[in-house]
Amino acid sequence: LGRGGGAGFGGAGGAEAFKIISITPQGPVNTKKVIVKIVFAKPVEAPAPANAVTVEKLDGTQVAGTVSANPDNNKELRFVPSQLCPPPNAALHCFDDNTDYRVKVSQSLKSLSGATLACGGFAPACENTFKSGSTVDVTPPGVSITYPVSGQSVSADALVDVNAYVTDETGVAYASFRDGTN
Repeated sequence: LGRGGGAGFGGAGGAEAFKIISITPQGPVNTKKVIVKIVFAKPVEAPAPANAVTVEKLDGTQVAGTVSANPDNNKELRFVPSQLCPPPNAALHCFDDNTDYRVKVSQSLKSLSGATLACGGFAPACENTFKSGSTVDVTPPGVSITYPVSGQSVSADALVDVNAYVTDETGVAYASFRDGTN
């Protein structure tokens, strides 16, 4: 009896695959002013299809919103709900208070090079859940780079580890770094 071949190191979970690196938020968060962020291993097709990311309440009710690419990172898509926050923050967008949501990324999404999205198996799942909070966070996070230290010289062609300390009263989803040449 023969066995089917696995994905191997170059398959769905390999470094060359078009897969999801993270979907945030995940689990409970303190705020209802949430931007759902999906980070991919490769640049995403532009413009991303409108149905590339959907968000629904756990009862199946679809959440109206806008999907867009992060202008600073072509490996990230964002979902912003259409619903406005209550006054005095009515210019901002919010999810409902204390509600469970499911984020789904369509497997029809393609990378800039035309690769299809790998989901499940050796690749991460293409969905996630979170629970919104009840506050409207309007304070930006605090960020300080802890390494390299200020004024430390770095070779232009060197690979350099960068460490940062990030704080926010409602939580930090992730931090990303770029070299400023993109």
